[in-house]
Amino acid sequence: MTEPALRAHPSPVRLEHDLCILQLPADFHTVPGLDEYQFSFESPSRKASVVLSILPVDIPPNGLQAFAEIFVLTRKAAELEVRSNGRLDEEDSILFDDGAMAHVFYACSDDTSVSRFMGWATDCKFVSLWVGLEGHDGEACARLADEVFNGLRI
Repeated sequence: MTEPALRAHPSPVRLEHDLCILQLPADFHTVPGLDEYQFSFESPSRKASVVLSILPVDIPPNGLQAFAEIFVLTRKAAELEVRSNGRLDEEDSILFDDGAMAHVFYACSDDTSVSRFMGWATDCKFVSLWVGLEGHDGEACARLADEVFNGLRI
């Protein structure tokens, strides 16, 4: 009798950068890119994409929320412009109680996909995550965004 072959579990995808760390589930793979501050990943089984962007900046603490809100306004406009029948479904902007970080968020959909964008501004960087999913299941996209966020260390 032969023993069944041991199947190694795929390793999670891990990106370590000076300004943050991102660990994604093993069903994601890296998509080659040209920008040293933008990293793309795909999961064919989930029909999902993730984009991590890191922008080194020097922001005074009293300007964190304004910077984050201006950045997200530009990002939303660009995303809605390229989407067919793009719709903004949710959005939020907060300054953390200690004033050391601002967070911006929006959810978007169109005829073929749903996405969520999250961004964090600190005094030295703006880190953003964009999570997109084919189809119309906003709840599945939210769960995936939470899963991806859980692997992010800013």
